[in-house]
Amino acid sequence: MEYQTNDIWLASFLMCCDCKIDRCISSKGRRKTFVLQGDAVKLAKLSREYYQGAARVDPRELRHRLTDLKGLVSLRAVSPTIRKEQISGTPSRDDD
Repeated sequence: MEYQTNDIWLASFLMCCDCKIDRCISSKGRRKTFVLQGDAVKLAKLSREYYQGAARVDPRELRHRLTDLKGLVSLRAVSPTIRKEQISGTPSRDDD
């Protein structure tokens, strides 16, 4: 299933939960839409937890995933043809 969000924090959270970013597309001016692939039930459950305030992830991992997504947005600004950025497969970083 394809899941789309323009909420960079939600996309970062979903990446922390092993969801994969398929691509980032431009929409409405500076807004970006993050497209994730995965199990529909899992994505819906995680999104509900996030919006209900019940989501729990390591804050350092969330920060790293947010940084990854901001980097992806910057790459898209330079080269809008970039697709299939599988940055969610990068190992966790322990450098704080």
